[in-house]
Amino acid sequence: MPSGITAAGDGPDGDAALQAAFTRDRPSDLPAADAEQLTSLARQVWLAEATGTGRERWPGYFPPVQGAGAPHFYTGVRIQAAAAHTADSPDRARVDLLWTGTSPGSEFGDRRPATVTFTRTTNGWEPTR
Repeated sequence: MPSGITAAGDGPDGDAALQAAFTRDRPSDLPAADAEQLTSLARQVWLAEATGTGRERWPGYFPPVQGAGAPHFYTGVRIQAAAAHTADSPDRARVDLLWTGTSPGSEFGDRRPATVTFTRTTNGWEPTR
């Protein structure tokens, strides 16, 4: 493990060091304002993805699902680190995330990887699958 990085399971106190290492290892190629906006938005989208809370904000990204296809949500979700980059064109971006949470089967895990992609529209950045 690189020097200065907290061990897995260290909790929220280790997130700042994890974010610093994540940023160092994955420097953004976007203007700072875009990178900040995208990482903030990706955190919100991923929290909605993992917990189910806030999905109504992006109905095109989270279509209604019922029955056997209904998602099972995580608890105790926290985003540990995020880094934004261009993806294929100036109007597409991806945000790589590390997150922690407890699965519906009660399995805790941290430094779980996730990626949220975005497309720039006339309304701003929108999450896309």
